[in-house]
Amino acid sequence: MEEARAHRYSMKNPKKGIVLIFNNTNFHSSSLPTRHGSDADEESMRKLFRVMDFEADDIRIRRDVSVNEMKRELAEVSRLDHTDYNCLVCFILSHGEDGYVHGTDGKMAVTDITSFFQGNRCPTLNGKPKLFFFQACRGTKFDEGVDYVDSCVPDQVQENLGFAIPQYEPDFLIAYSSVQGM
Repeated sequence: MEEARAHRYSMKNPKKGIVLIFNNTNFHSSSLPTRHGSDADEESMRKLFRVMDFEADDIRIRRDVSVNEMKRELAEVSRLDHTDYNCLVCFILSHGEDGYVHGTDGKMAVTDITSFFQGNRCPTLNGKPKLFFFQACRGTKFDEGVDYVDSCVPDQVQENLGFAIPQYEPDFLIAYSSVQGM
């Protein structure tokens, strides 16, 4: 039991954490349509974190931002002293493709976004959870679904699917709303 407790994050600092929400709905490129419904997601997240006792000033919402504006905001937050905070949570609601999300004027690599909070760039978040949620497509494929047959067991089960878990800095969680390619 004691060992399990050692792997839990402390949430006892005076401030819960900083929440960044980038909500891009309108884009300069005519090939990227307006994202409808994203404002409702933004409001739901804001309410959720307020219910979880995150301070209103620590919930930073940025709408329709360019890549450079995203970089500036990420850099500003990474330079803050996070000593009194428990965590960082970042949501990006936008269009995307595999490995990238779109600002209003172009795309930015997911790894560039998370790199702002690596230990060497944001030392006061070391040992604290850094959670990134990407509400964006990761490609242009269409999910056709699968046919479902009840009580069907394959003759052989493939043992090694060749899946590798991406390596990130410690204390990072990267979550996507869609699978790779979709």
